[in-house]
Amino acid sequence: MDGRAGTGHGVRREYDLACIARYERAGAAVQGEQVIAIAAFVETYVSDYEVSYRAAEPGSRNVRPTPRSPWPSGSSNGPAARVATACELVERLPATVAAMRAGQVTLPRARVLLEETVHLNSEQRLVVEETLLPKAPALTPGNLRRSTRRLVEKIDAAAFLKRTAAAKADRWVRWWELPDGMAELCAQLPAQDAAAISGVIDELAHAARAPGDPSSIEQIRADAFVDAILRPADLSERVHRQRHSPRERVGRRHRY
Repeated sequence: MDGRAGTGHGVRREYDLACIARYERAGAAVQGEQVIAIAAFVETYVSDYEVSYRAAEPGSRNVRPTPRSPWPSGSSNGPAARVATACELVERLPATVAAMRAGQVTLPRARVLLEETVHLNSEQRLVVEETLLPKAPALTPGNLRRSTRRLVEKIDAAAFLKRTAAAKADRWVRWWELPDGMAELCAQLPAQDAAAISGVIDELAHAARAPGDPSSIEQIRADAFVDAILRPADLSERVHRQRHSPRERVGRRHRY
């Protein structure tokens, strides 16, 4: 079987991975060109189109799509946020944009560098780019974010603390409608608070699960979440216990 097509057993895995890597590099290059094009468009026509990307702090997530957007609030994929990201990348991280155009750094990785260096000056941002851009292609966006945070803290501890405080101030709860009478509720919270809430919901869900109940654990978690808000019992001890649980809870992901 030709390795260029199909998903049968005849496809060579190593060939497929190389092909995927080439497509990723090509996609990164296209994203880089698009970033340049968006920033140039805004620079030329900003007065006519009133693109107010500078109303938000550079790199912040204060530019949000509407609740009916297909992207959740705070998403970096909405149109306004994409414009803001492009303009800030070109202005603040030119070496990163050059790496994108060369197919070396994808947009999600570039966005990580932008968000994590928001409180650094130009010389400090250059140090971050020189240090991390060579490593960025081999890192996942999550690992790149952790590496960037460690470097930023080393370069400028005050900037790191300022970013942490600003992130905590940007907390919110929002909801938007979904089809079929459903809705999605989303919150952006300090990590420890989110971990504690998740732990309380886990505990309530497992305590409520009865033998023979056909509901999935995700469905029971959703019910527990609703009960905790709309029909609260005495949750003070549960909340206290989860707030003082080990930090390993931070970062666990659940779908409710």
